[in-house]
Amino acid sequence: MAWINIKNSDGWCGDLEDGWPSLARTCNTAYLRLFGSKQKAIGRYGEEVVRDTILPMVQGPGAPKDSIVIFAQADVPAHAKADASFMVELLGRGDSQPGRSTKWERDVLVATLGLGIGTQVSGVVQRITHRTVFIDIGRSCRAFLDANHARRAGLLDSLRIGTHVDNLEVQHLDFQGEWGIVGLSCHKASISLGAAEEEQHKHAEAEESSHTTAT
Repeated sequence: MAWINIKNSDGWCGDLEDGWPSLARTCNTAYLRLFGSKQKAIGRYGEEVVRDTILPMVQGPGAPKDSIVIFAQADVPAHAKADASFMVELLGRGDSQPGRSTKWERDVLVATLGLGIGTQVSGVVQRITHRTVFIDIGRSCRAFLDANHARRAGLLDSLRIGTHVDNLEVQHLDFQGEWGIVGLSCHKASISLGAAEEEQHKHAEAEESSHTTAT
């Protein structure tokens, strides 16, 4: 069963009510996804709400046998991490089992970034070195493409700073603090024109057409 918590004053989630639209019990496993206390994907819930509202839903008398809790404040990952870290502390996993705490935080970050191994993404080339192509994929992460891999795929010579690349695939995913480290594959990648490049292309076509008409 899925229990979601939303702030829906702007209608981003259809006609659902603010808060918990439904807490119906349909099985003995609960999936809680909390989208933020301010608006879509933004806003910490804070220690009081986590302790007094969320924790009793997953632990204690009447709680489901198994629960999965995702803090999904994707636009501000620090909000998700702070809420999740406090909940881990309440569950007693912080000091006695540091490995599980780290994995919990990593799972939260994976969920908020919306990435996984095999996920296809698009991005813009930010920097190119002799070993690495750094690409902005529009998330709170550092994404890169191995230059030798791009060369073998026949893509490297076409890449410039600002080049838009589609159909990149997440091959590796790790974390340093709140930042995702994303290794990309370009086997299926293709280059597309960005807005600025499209405008330049149209301008060049217009100039060529005008020149042809004049002659």
